Amino acid sequence: MDQERDFTSRTIPDQYRDTSAWPQIDLTVLSANDRFYLERIQRAIRAYLDGLSLAAVCRECELNPADLLRRLNRALIMHDDGHIYGWRAILPWARIKQYTRTAPLRADSRGLSGAFRTFLKAHPAVTTALNKLIRTGKIEDQIEVRRLTTGDYHFQLKHLCDKHHIPLTQYPFCTEDGGKRSLGRYIKEFRQRHFASGARMLGGSDAATRARTGTGFERTFIARHPFEIVSADAHRLNFHGTVRILVKGEIRHFPIHRLNLVALLDHYTRCVPAYYVAVGQEVGASAVLRAVRNALGFWKPRKLSPGLSYPAGAALPSGVIPEAVGQCWSLFLIDNASIHYSKLVADQIPDRIGCSTLWGPYGDWFQRPEIESLYSSLERRGFLSLPNSTGTGPEDPLRSDSVKSAVDLEITWEEMLDLVDVSICTYNGTVRRQFGNRSPLQRLSDAFSRPATWLPRRQPHRPPSAPDLDATRVEVKICGAIDKGRRPYVQYQNVRYTSPVLANLGQLIGTKIIAHVVEDDLRQFRVFLKNGEDLGILRAMGGWATLPHDIALRKAIFKAIREDDLVVASGENPVMAYINYKARSMLKRGSKGGKRPTIFPEATQLAKAIQVSQVDVPEINDDWMPPRPERVHEDPTEANPSFVPPIKHRGMLT
Repeated sequence: MDQERDFTSRTIPDQYRDTSAWPQIDLTVLSANDRFYLERIQRAIRAYLDGLSLAAVCRECELNPADLLRRLNRALIMHDDGHIYGWRAILPWARIKQYTRTAPLRADSRGLSGAFRTFLKAHPAVTTALNKLIRTGKIEDQIEVRRLTTGDYHFQLKHLCDKHHIPLTQYPFCTEDGGKRSLGRYIKEFRQRHFASGARMLGGSDAATRARTGTGFERTFIARHPFEIVSADAHRLNFHGTVRILVKGEIRHFPIHRLNLVALLDHYTRCVPAYYVAVGQEVGASAVLRAVRNALGFWKPRKLSPGLSYPAGAALPSGVIPEAVGQCWSLFLIDNASIHYSKLVADQIPDRIGCSTLWGPYGDWFQRPEIESLYSSLERRGFLSLPNSTGTGPEDPLRSDSVKSAVDLEITWEEMLDLVDVSICTYNGTVRRQFGNRSPLQRLSDAFSRPATWLPRRQPHRPPSAPDLDATRVEVKICGAIDKGRRPYVQYQNVRYTSPVLANLGQLIGTKIIAHVVEDDLRQFRVFLKNGEDLGILRAMGGWATLPHDIALRKAIFKAIREDDLVVASGENPVMAYINYKARSMLKRGSKGGKRPTIFPEATQLAKAIQVSQVDVPEINDDWMPPRPERVHEDPTEANPSFVPPIKHRGMLT
């Protein structure tokens, strides 16, 4: 602390009277003589602060009274770390105060120790502007550059001196290098004192983000038992897949955009309770909702592609631990992505799960290192070894043409879903040294076998009148016309809905009611009057009630209809018509491609429609069929290879 007067045993602040709370020193590293001398000083200061007289203490320890008071006051000076110097001040050659030059500045370049700091102290306006420039790296009224050099800072220092009417004939410009080396040392020391801003200037945003970690402060949220803290995040998978179309008995493969994985992770057990893979270039709020819905449901092993299998002990918790089915959590950690502010994520998930939601700051991946570590492990130990991998980035020397490999090896996106499921299940079943050679699944099972140590939170029973997790309350109007013989119905997203009950309630025409709409499946929904009376389930009219489809797929279908790209005949299933239309559009565009395959939006849209509707692309058997483009294979033996994912599932993670 800054002292304006000398302290004695009577005037020392009470918070510093206890010397055991002072910053300590290690005397064993000193010589025997120094250690004996410092032990006498410590014994004297302790006795003096305990109430003994200064004269008696100094006589007993053979010390000078004035020197003992000087050392006591040195120990009470505030250090840069926010604490007093304490016992650190009595170490030999310990410098407490920064060197301050007292001699006047010379006109020549000799004897200039401490001259630069004296110059800055004499001109505080220049010092403030220079510190701001070093901290931000931005020059006013100029285009921002990537990094300023010492020469750039020196030029700006001259500009500041000229602005504040400091002659350039004075120090530091009268020296041989114009004070450039002194300025460079000052910049280095300033960045070391302000670590975060220095890391941002030297290493960019990634270094600045890492500088916010390792500060020594404990994390605010630490899980003490399973399902206390669960985090979720979306990750774009580093590989490509293809969609398969059968044309007159010939199978063709067209590449799609990379898949997006939305996974949940329990912080205590490091177990993945559920996930969802979204097809498309962007991830929507519905993908997060589906992942949460999967966490509350029951997991079943997939019917895997040839060459894939589940290792022993690999599964999701709800498939092997009955108590994990319907398990809720207390705190939900997500990042600051825009989809996490939607009503589905911000309102419906906390209401149904009964949890609190915490949005992390923008770009602060270290707030949820557990789930970031999950994605890193899946990439390093699995996905990056695939032949259709995009690699770690454009500069990856092992990166290949992932799109071409996916087409040549005929790797479908369904096979990639199998691989993701196996990889995540393997992650759950891999033993960890940090858990005493127990896997996350075993750690979770052990916790459920000891229910007295924590209270599992099961999902509460939902009454039929309450909307489910994935249902949205929408106000709709009952339409109809008695004079035209048009029975009551409800129109939602361009499709009419009705039921035998509603069709006979002509007195409700023009009334607004509440619909519980599940946007993942618009074939039907339940409706209620505003007084809470149940009107039953309404089904979509026409072919819309046959195949499952979400709101995004319905909007895409009607967009194609409005643009005269799609014509749905009477009685035809619109979902199958859209899938057939996208398949033909993709074939038409693919026939105009070059020698290397190209990702067309139609292929990704087709794969997304297949995922939602859960149907296969119908075979195209008509006479029109575009010619198949020839592709040049770098190796003739790779023209029609069989695909077996080259992944070792055992010992995948540590």
